[in-house]
Amino acid sequence: QLVIFGGRNADKKRLADVAVLDLDSFTWKRPATSGMAPSPREAAAAVYHAGHMVVFAGHATGGRTNDLLLLELSGWTWSQPVTNGTAPSPRSNAAITVANGHYLIIHGGKNNFVLDDVHLLDLLTRSWMDVNPKGMLPPPRHSHCLHVHNDWLYLFGGVDELGAATVSLFKAFISRSAIDRAGA
Repeated sequence: QLVIFGGRNADKKRLADVAVLDLDSFTWKRPATSGMAPSPREAAAAVYHAGHMVVFAGHATGGRTNDLLLLELSGWTWSQPVTNGTAPSPRSNAAITVANGHYLIIHGGKNNFVLDDVHLLDLLTRSWMDVNPKGMLPPPRHSHCLHVHNDWLYLFGGVDELGAATVSLFKAFISRSAIDRAGA
């Protein structure tokens, strides 16, 4: 199934609804959700982890956010876990992925500027960790994709600081032991 949260409708109103596409029948449904519903927003980043849709940041009615939200997908229940450490600055259009089974990696996005920072959250301990990437770093971008495959982090596309679409691809080796040491 494909789960969609929020966005903006034709009247430019920010949304906080959930829609689900059944990929076998190509039919849509709108499940009733419970729990601590997030504020309406667009340009949030989302990824699947352990039966949940993990939602990070976005542009809400009051401005950009840096909150972390979980939607439990079997019961459609929202929660906002408490995290430890320093969270990334508020942003929209960031890219996120999960590495090593429980590390949320966040890259870039935009606030008043287009960002190029990297952040790591241990989803088990809910602790933010400092990341100091090495080598040639991708230039600032938003609206791009991140994916992990066989200990490699891939970053593709996006929009640069001048508003131009880019199709560049970057990859970085992220060993399991290095990520585990960062969290120690």
